[in-house]
Amino acid sequence: MEVHIPRNNPVPINEATLREGASIYMSECAFCHGVPAIESQVGVNTFPKAPQFFRHHATGNRPPDSANRAAAYHWFVENGVRLTAMPSFKHVLTDREQWEVANLLAVSETPLPESVKKVLAGSAD
Repeated sequence: MEVHIPRNNPVPINEATLREGASIYMSECAFCHGVPAIESQVGVNTFPKAPQFFRHHATGNRPPDSANRAAAYHWFVENGVRLTAMPSFKHVLTDREQWEVANLLAVSETPLPESVKKVLAGSAD
């Protein structure tokens, strides 16, 4: 069975959209997937373990190439992952919000703007 992953990202990756993605991530994702410098005690105890983003994906859960990374993350956010604790967010987040989170995850291993780091640290200043 072939999985269709959309290739066209309608949301630009810039500081403003990454900040929005970080805000959504903090409210919807961090509980299981952790934040920079802090693992989620829930996520590391699920089976299989939830990837701890911002940790260089040591468990090998990162999509294979950077060109398709945001599209692959969008697919996971929209559809969930069968036989894991990852639910579908199709009816929770708008398509744009899903892309904002996907974009954040796609660049999670790169240096992030300070305003995005502040959101991920729990400070919205």
